[in-house]
Amino acid sequence: MSQINPPRSHAGSTADGPGSRHRGRAYGDERARLEATFGAVLCVERAAKRWTQVRLAEAARITAASVYRLEKGRQRPSTSMTWKLARALREGCDLRTIVALDMRFRLAAGESLREFSTTPMRRRDRLAADLRAARELPVTEADPFASVLLSMLEDTWPRDAA
Repeated sequence: MSQINPPRSHAGSTADGPGSRHRGRAYGDERARLEATFGAVLCVERAAKRWTQVRLAEAARITAASVYRLEKGRQRPSTSMTWKLARALREGCDLRTIVALDMRFRLAAGESLREFSTTPMRRRDRLAADLRAARELPVTEADPFASVLLSMLEDTWPRDAA
């Protein structure tokens, strides 16, 4: 009788453990923490809009399986994913409201947040346009969050891109 091997994902590694080559998967304590923090925030935001996981996935232009994995802590969120989710959940709102939700997602993800050093050209252009639009928003002393956030963006964004 031949032995049945588990299905293989990327380049021969199993998808069941930390040896998996899928960088976005979370395991063990990280999975439990992500479900309790990021997953809970995402679930509450989605429920507030009375959206299903499928509806959120369509609005954010991601897969419904990704929404499920994020809510269950099985997938580590990336900076681009938090932005897509924030834009979908705050559709029709001003940029300040979208950025606030994005920052809430990023804080909930904590150390598990995946950041990418390179971005596709179109996305980089969109981010540069968003930054230019954010600079035109009226920032007053009465809104310290916005001024701190915009200064953080300007510190991390390359000067030549904006």
